[in-house]
Amino acid sequence: MPPFPPLRLSPLFPLTRALSTAPSRPLRLTLASPTADLAPYIDISRLSESTRSPIPPEDFVFYPELLDQAEQSALLERGLQKLDRTLGRGRGRRRRGKEEGRDGEGIMGLFEVEDMYGFEEGHYDQVITLYRECPISSLLLPTAPSDTPTPPPLLSALSKIFALFPSTTTSPSPSSSSPTPTPTIDPLAVPPHLQAHLLHLSARGHIGRHVDNLGASGSVILGVSLGGERVGRFERQASEGGERERFEVRLRSGDVYLQRDSVRYEWEHSILERGMFAGEEVGGGQRLSLMLRDLHPSGARRGGF
Repeated sequence: MPPFPPLRLSPLFPLTRALSTAPSRPLRLTLASPTADLAPYIDISRLSESTRSPIPPEDFVFYPELLDQAEQSALLERGLQKLDRTLGRGRGRRRRGKEEGRDGEGIMGLFEVEDMYGFEEGHYDQVITLYRECPISSLLLPTAPSDTPTPPPLLSALSKIFALFPSTTTSPSPSSSSPTPTPTIDPLAVPPHLQAHLLHLSARGHIGRHVDNLGASGSVILGVSLGGERVGRFERQASEGGERERFEVRLRSGDVYLQRDSVRYEWEHSILERGMFAGEEVGGGQRLSLMLRDLHPSGARRGGF
């Protein structure tokens, strides 16, 4: 058998190989994106052009599937651990005769069955039902040994998320009484110009229609969806006496959305327990979200949703 001819590589081989292995930029959608691009993720069929066009593109930005499966699992697992260690399980401690189990397959298997959690019936402002939540300054577990390695997918997930937050948000007013920040070695710390909290919804939980509190934070909020799919609805009165207009977003695990200014304070928004999207029923599963807000101009870390 004759020998194989020598392999001849194109002079562009190193470049094409580098390009093929370079990380791709995440898909970024706004309400000004082409309708065909929006269709799998954002339903604007009930939104007139006269209402849609004045919305600044930066006021609603959507990043579908920003996090891969490993990143979703690492962030969801750590978020549930933080909630459990901060809040305890309440009534969710093992009931007599009740076997501990998981709530599904894949990423849903990271949730325990609902009876294991102590969900609150209603929020103080009556907007959120069947939920657990807590503010966080880090995703580091306080009882973990200092030399415990951080899962690389958790680090990469937070790196992606923090990089999306606008750098031009309002900075807190300087105060002579404010302590000088000290360098941190916590790789999972929330950046000091942001405030964060975790929100865990029961499969029967939802967030009712509301506009955000002007006094609770600055102008921007970023949400990371993990676990069960839900429909996010944004609606407003188009004109006095006119019909309400709306757009809806299919929130899958690993999706990230960013709201600012007009979409936070002029559009009522909600997370449905169950809804329809593109003719398909969506909802009915537990959901965890990591929420990031820029600080209020006063520099205070305030509550509110």
